[in-house]
Amino acid sequence: MPDDRRWPPTKQKTPDNKVTRITEHTRGLVDDVKEWVELRIQLAKLEVAHEVNQRKTQVVVGVTAAVVALVAVLFMLVAAALGLGAWLGHPAWGFLAISVLLLLVAALLGAMMRNMGPSDTSAGVEIAQADATLRPPAPLPLAKPTAD
Repeated sequence: MPDDRRWPPTKQKTPDNKVTRITEHTRGLVDDVKEWVELRIQLAKLEVAHEVNQRKTQVVVGVTAAVVALVAVLFMLVAAALGLGAWLGHPAWGFLAISVLLLLVAALLGAMMRNMGPSDTSAGVEIAQADATLRPPAPLPLAKPTAD
């Protein structure tokens, strides 16, 4: 056996060995946390982009369905006007009758809207006014003495 070996073998301890090891582990931990935070930010961005794309798709499909429904209703009204006009003897009478019917429906809906009472937005105003009445009044500014 060589003379420079000892039994049991011991590690040479330098005062910086533990500090260096702890520093390296801390750096690794900080790097891992930074990477985790960056990945969470990327995930949040992707989730927001996905949600926005879903909403845009829903809006496009909804608007398309509304336009198709509007065209269908328009065709049904034209067909009803033509059929009523044929029954009354002239197409103009059918279009006049359908127009009067639509005006009556619009007037009825307008009257219903007026009779429904306050809307939800006015309730919010009433709550804000009630909240303002519960607050103590602001102090009055002190009057400056006048030199007369």
